[in-house]
Amino acid sequence: PGDIVIAYFTGLGAVNGTPQTGVPAPADTLFPILGQLKCQFSPVQSAMETVYAGLAPLMIGIYQVVFRMPADAGTAPITGLQCSLQTASGGGSFGIFGAPVSVPDPVLTP
Repeated sequence: PGDIVIAYFTGLGAVNGTPQTGVPAPADTLFPILGQLKCQFSPVQSAMETVYAGLAPLMIGIYQVVFRMPADAGTAPITGLQCSLQTASGGGSFGIFGAPVSVPDPVLTP
């Protein structure tokens, strides 16, 4: 619970601002999407908080999404991701499903 997850996507639509086409997004300016993205991992739990969804710094045409895991995030293996995107011109949903994936605890070394 409360862990930060970073994912990368394509096709999330228009962003706030006017980034230069065909060059990497700058590292010192954020370009958030104009819509609202909500996602949750499977097995079913509450939706994650979307901290940021917008162009990924130093990349071309890639969106970076930063999530905070919900309080009811369990320890079961992750089997999928279900998202919905709402924009002023409409919306839709998409999912990614596959074999269970366990995320190991990070190993900290002094």
